[in-house]
Amino acid sequence: MTDEIVCRIDALSHDGRGLHRPEDGGPVIFVAGSLPGQTVRARIIRRQKRFWEAQRTAVLEDVALAADICPHGEDCGGCPWQRLPYAAQLRWKGQLVRDALERIGGLGRDAALPLRPALGSPEQRAFRNKMEFAFGPADGSGLCLGLRRRGGLQVLPVPGCALPPGEGLELVTACAGLAARSGLPAYVPPRSAAEEGRLRPRAEKNRGRRPRRERPATEDCGFWRFLVVRYGWPDPAPAQAAADDAPGRRWWLTCVTSPGTAEQRRTVARMGRELLDAFPCVQAFVHEERATPDALVAGETRVLCLDRRGDLPDDGAPLYLPLGGRWFGIDPASFFQVNSRAAELLAATAVDLLLSPQAGVTPRRLLDVYCGAGAPGLLAAGHFEEVLGMEYDRRAVLLAERNARRFGFGHCRYEAGDAARLLTALARKHGPGHWDHALLDPPRGGVAPEALEALLHLAPERLVYISCNPATLARDARMLSADYELVQVTPLDLFPHSPHVESVSCWQRRA
Repeated sequence: MTDEIVCRIDALSHDGRGLHRPEDGGPVIFVAGSLPGQTVRARIIRRQKRFWEAQRTAVLEDVALAADICPHGEDCGGCPWQRLPYAAQLRWKGQLVRDALERIGGLGRDAALPLRPALGSPEQRAFRNKMEFAFGPADGSGLCLGLRRRGGLQVLPVPGCALPPGEGLELVTACAGLAARSGLPAYVPPRSAAEEGRLRPRAEKNRGRRPRRERPATEDCGFWRFLVVRYGWPDPAPAQAAADDAPGRRWWLTCVTSPGTAEQRRTVARMGRELLDAFPCVQAFVHEERATPDALVAGETRVLCLDRRGDLPDDGAPLYLPLGGRWFGIDPASFFQVNSRAAELLAATAVDLLLSPQAGVTPRRLLDVYCGAGAPGLLAAGHFEEVLGMEYDRRAVLLAERNARRFGFGHCRYEAGDAARLLTALARKHGPGHWDHALLDPPRGGVAPEALEALLHLAPERLVYISCNPATLARDARMLSADYELVQVTPLDLFPHSPHVESVSCWQRRA
């Protein structure tokens, strides 16, 4: 056996790697850094019984490809498909959804899958309203701020990144300089534990509470962790600016560090004030701390919230983003789709499927499970007599309640907690059919099995499932298909140049 092979890439895997299927029926080979049609030399890095993993070392025969969208394409891990022509990206994303539903979900055996062509992002450059950048040690000394290198944890500065607007990159450069000037080290997650999979995100139970005692962060793995840059609008009035009006938008910066001493916190506060003074486009600066030794971009404790007037309460820096003709208020740390124009397509698709005419069924009561800050459920709320939203994050529930009040929807209520627990309690209270429609928008892990079981007991007539992971959609589809028929599934591209694909599927209860 040799450590290097030559192979032709036949397809793409769900994580964006090239895929080679040997003609002799041997193990399939996943080749990082390769694209369909290429013949490559690759180094084997892992052998399993059914598959091998490899890293491309050279392209021996190439195919017609697009130009890199930025100068960091070979090293940065953010856009592995950027040389794949965009029409081909959409075809492969549709294929990823099809493969998952057929191979994992067991669908498409008795009848053709009702799969629509993938909907593309209206923009393929500067489309992100939010970017997460990591701090890391610089090659020489000091620290840098950028994105992870492909296949590793090392941080690469990306001043030419094509995903956010240019002014966002200017803020990143300024923040990197201020952090380097502090002399505090960048955080480096424990490599051995991360590689062995022992690090797990923990529930964010202490968000918004100050720690009882100070704990120096530099005693372990470093201090500076992440900078999140996000733009929105400070006023929800539609007359203020159009969604793509750059002069009207503002930026919110969230700096995530390890828990720090009083002096270290003052250092971060000085950084925030300098950024607010130097950049009129910055609306607010937020400092959050994370004690868990991992690489998750999420604060556990909010330490500081600043605008030009000074300190603000923890929830005092709201921003507004447009969706479906409404302006949704969110917190700088809230989940909201980062591709605003493509999110309009996703929301419109979900609402259309939720409200499309169906024989003998009139929309009355809607369950909005994993509702976040209320979108897109609130876009359909006017067609229902009652809406019940569920979300684990209490901060998001408060935002959903505020958005519902601002839209004049007094018939919408929201509960915070685990979806499985809330749905199980609801199933004990209501019989099948009380809730006639359901909207699901789970995280990448999909719907918890207990939550799906309780939802099946509630037996809504129509169910619309927004998925960001074809594999977990397919797993849940296998369970749903016993009682529901898949009416339609539409893939959508909210993350051009990456293998990430969203989808909206509609399920109708069998008679």
